[in-house]
Amino acid sequence: MSKGYALITGAARGLGKAIFLQLAKEGYDLVGVYATDTSTPKMQALIDEVEKEYGVKAIGMKGDIGSYDGCKAIVDFAVENMGKDISVLVNNAGVAGGKYFVDESFDYMCHTIQVDLMGALTMCHLVLPLMIERKGGDIINMSSFGALAGVPGQPVYSAAKAGLIGFSKTVAKEVACYGIKINCIAPGAFATDMVAQADPEQRAAVEATIPLGCLGDPADVALCASYMINSSYLTGQTISPNGGIISIP
Repeated sequence: MSKGYALITGAARGLGKAIFLQLAKEGYDLVGVYATDTSTPKMQALIDEVEKEYGVKAIGMKGDIGSYDGCKAIVDFAVENMGKDISVLVNNAGVAGGKYFVDESFDYMCHTIQVDLMGALTMCHLVLPLMIERKGGDIINMSSFGALAGVPGQPVYSAAKAGLIGFSKTVAKEVACYGIKINCIAPGAFATDMVAQADPEQRAAVEATIPLGCLGDPADVALCASYMINSSYLTGQTISPNGGIISIP
């Protein structure tokens, strides 16, 4: 079986960027998906970097996982430009934030579930037939520490990410016979662009709850993804790189 290529959503920054770099280092050709015009130069710089440094083929696409048509356009773009041999799918794109549940709007709840849960499910639904045809593949769904422990102020986000864990456990059993593995990563607090914009006092409060004393490096999540892909006997599992964090205030 050929190595194939990796399709990564939310690839232009943060955890997705780290995974993109790691898989390029391991020799995967790549399709990176990003959501906004402001990420276009970031994605292109990343593509230029991996092509020069690792000699892989990489392309990017602005795409929206918040609808079926948006997900289908992403998969169609990947197949048209790189072929049907998708060996790795990383569902990293999503939206975060929120309020205490009693203050949430119905529209916000629907949007968060649509992007963070249904977006990943739809991508899996479109890509799995291709992996079944090639008799193998890996899917990594990006969950969250909030799915395991709950984070006040992020109830709907935590619910969506918990849904990903249950989905992954179940579908991993359904497709194992085809040589396909599905796992989740549930990161704790990491030093991403999003966190860098947070209030310094809030960031310090979070760091104080982490036994290792600091926010995580996105490269640690990338190494976790690499382990899941390269392990032949790991499926239906959730790993939470989190520095030993107990709770997020």
